[in-house]
Formats: sequence, structure tokens, C-alpha cells
Amino acid sequence: MSEQTIRVVSVETGISRSTLLQAAQQGRIPARQSGKIWLIKTDSKGYEAWLANHWNQPRVKGKEKREEQNNGEVSTQESSSRALHS
Repeated sequence: MSEQTIRVVSVETGISRSTLLQAAQQGRIPARQSGKIWLIKTDSKGYEAWLANHWNQPRVKGKEKREEQNNGEVSTQESSSRALHS
């Protein structure tokens, strides 16, 4: 069984340590805690499936995310900001 720390997995995969820690704490990836350190079971099918799913999630940032959350409606703050700059 191959286990690696969150820090090592983060460096190897480019996934932030906070994302890996959250997944481990919530049981979304096979991991165990040894003292204050979390060890991820990197040779498990569950980890491989989580990793593949993680990279296949759509990522939207900034303005597009706000518009998506508002169902395409421009927020009041954006409207007033646009009016000020017109």
C-alpha cells in the first residue's frame, strides 16, 4: 500500500493542499490521519477515480461565475458600477 502526505500529493499533482485536505477530511478520497498528518492512499482505485473526476470538473472564475450564480442576471452592484463608468 502506497501512502503519501498531502504535501507530496499536492506537489505531484498540482492540486492545492487545502483541496486535498478537504477531500480527505470529508472522506472523498481514501486517506487516514496519523497525528496531525494526513496520508493519502495513492494506489487505490478510489483515489484514481477522485483524481480523474477532479480534473474533469468545469472551472469558472470571476464575472462568469457570478452571472452563472445569478442565472444570467447582472447583479445590482455590477449595474451601478457600469452606470458610474459610463
